[in-house]
This record gives sequence, structure tokens and C-alpha cells, in this order.
Amino acid sequence: MKKRLFAIIMAGVLLAAVTACGGDEELREKRYADEKEEEEEKPEKKNKKEERKEDPEEPVDPEEPEEPVVVVEPVEEPAKPEYDGIEGVTSDLYGNTVDLQDIFTSHEYTMVNMWATWCGPCVGEIPELAVLAPEFEARGCAVVGLLSDGDDPDAVIDAKAILSDAGADYLNLCITPELYEVFYSEYIPATFFVDSTGHIVGEPIIGADPEGYKTTVNNLLP
Repeated sequence: MKKRLFAIIMAGVLLAAVTACGGDEELREKRYADEKEEEEEKPEKKNKKEERKEDPEEPVDPEEPEEPVVVVEPVEEPAKPEYDGIEGVTSDLYGNTVDLQDIFTSHEYTMVNMWATWCGPCVGEIPELAVLAPEFEARGCAVVGLLSDGDDPDAVIDAKAILSDAGADYLNLCITPELYEVFYSEYIPATFFVDSTGHIVGEPIIGADPEGYKTTVNNLLP
């Protein structure tokens, strides 16, 4: 009787052990399946995060309007009038060759003052001309002396001394037969105004008249 009871008890223990093991195995299999499913889901979530990180939606900038292209046309300077006036070549008091066209074309106007060493009024106004010459030059009007007795070597020597004493350093030229005809006057000093094309403007001013020279320059070059 005792042996049969012991056998029954052992059979029950073995059955419980088998049953318990079988339960653990099922639980482990279930846990393994759950863990595997989670591992499979993780890469998907990771890939979705990476996709969102790699492909962010960039803001679209509004198109900037193109700046208009401005074409600047070159401005053509007005052509200078063709020179068709007084022509001639002479020399200054020091023997240097001078072309009158070069003088006239390099200034808007040129004041030509014809004088002589023997003429008192001519010599008397030279100090005032020495003062006016740089003022007129700054405004575009050159001052040039034309020595009517410049064909006399002694007169040229005297003229140099007169000009030096007066502090006059503006250009002085010797007269020629051609220039005598152009700037002819019965009386001296005679002062002419010539434009840049070589034409005499207006009437000559006869006699020493520095104020008249100023008035003429003011009218020509306001």
C-alpha cells in the first residue's frame, strides 16, 4: 500500500515538473517572439526618423525681381569749330618761332595789344596789363603784345627792358607785313579780341583803356 502511494506521489511530481517546464518554454517563446517583433519595428522607426532628418522641408524663398539693366549711352562732346581765321608765323622777342593758330586755338579768346616802344600811352599801360594778364588767362582769355616796331633790333632790345621794368611776362610778338595788314590801325595802342577760330570779334579799342579791356572780357566771358 505504501509503495503504491509513493508511486502516485512521484507521478504527480513528475507531471507537475513537466507541466511547469512546458509553461516556461511557452513563455520564453512568447517573449522571444515579442522581442523579435520589437527589433523589427525599431529599424522602421529609425529609418523614418532618419528620413525626416535627411529630408527636411526647406523653406521656399520668394523669387527676387531681376534688376533692370541700364545702358548708359556715351555723351559725345560737341565738335570744336573748324579753324578758318588768321594765319601766320612770327617770332617772339627772343627769336622763338610762334604760330598764331596755336595761340588762338588754345584759348576761348585772345587779346592782342599792338604797341610801340616810342608810344608813351602804350608804355604807360603795360604795368596794368601785367596785372590783368593772369586774371584774363584764368578766365580763358590770353593777353599777347604785338610790337609794331619789332622789325627794328634796337626796338626789340628796348621792348625787353620796358616789359621787365613793368613786371610783364605775357607773350610779346614781333610784327610782320602780314600781321600789320590784319591788325592795321592808324593809332596805337590798338587792342583787338580774337576768338578760337581766328576771327576778330567786334571793333578794336583805340587808346590805352584797361577798364575797357575788363568790360570786353566780362561781356565775352560772363
